[in-house]
Amino acid sequence: MRMILRLQNKLDDARLALIMSVADLYFELDIKRDQEILHEISKEYPEEGERFMKLMPGFARVAYEEGIEKGIEQGIVQGIEKGIGQGIEQGEEKSKKLIIQKFLRKGFTPEQLAETLEISIDEVKELGKQ
Repeated sequence: MRMILRLQNKLDDARLALIMSVADLYFELDIKRDQEILHEISKEYPEEGERFMKLMPGFARVAYEEGIEKGIEQGIVQGIEKGIGQGIEQGEEKSKKLIIQKFLRKGFTPEQLAETLEISIDEVKELGKQ
């Protein structure tokens, strides 16, 4: 790794990325161990250590996979929250419909219900039909 860091001043990013890709084929990724090594390299070569980490396809792959996992988790949480919200809305709408239908059967007029429930007469009539 140190040798590659020394080469990076002599090579452009494309060539260095190619070398890193080949090295990655033979490099077994062990996140804990690799983070320790990168920490040591970052101490010795602060700027180069960060650049080196960006060039390692294995690290990029792990970061990508972690990002996907976090995105999925966030999506699940947001989906659940949205589903709960929609369920509550549907439940409220169904309850409102049942209440209006029961009151209409008991002889209340749409005008009385609209005034009492503070909704439009059209909404009362629509919910009463269903």
